[in-house]
Amino acid sequence: MRQRAGSPRCPLEAAPGEVRPYPRGRIEVLDRRIEAMREARARISHALTCAHPSLLDCPTFRAGLRDLLP
Repeated sequence: MRQRAGSPRCPLEAAPGEVRPYPRGRIEVLDRRIEAMREARARISHALTCAHPSLLDCPTFRAGLRDLLP
C-alpha cells in the first residue's frame, strides 16, 4: 500500500522487523479482557456449586466481591 506525501502512516503497516504498535496494543487489551472473563467464569462456577446456604456466608465469594468493589 503506497501513501501520498504527508498522509499519516497506516497503523497496520510496518517495515521489515518493525513492531506494529496498534495491533500489539489491541492484543494487550484482548489479553486483559480474556483474563477478566476467566475470573468471572471461575466466580460464577463457584457460585453455582458452593455448599454454603447463602453466598454471603461463603468466604470465597465474599473475597471475590472485595476484589471487584472499589
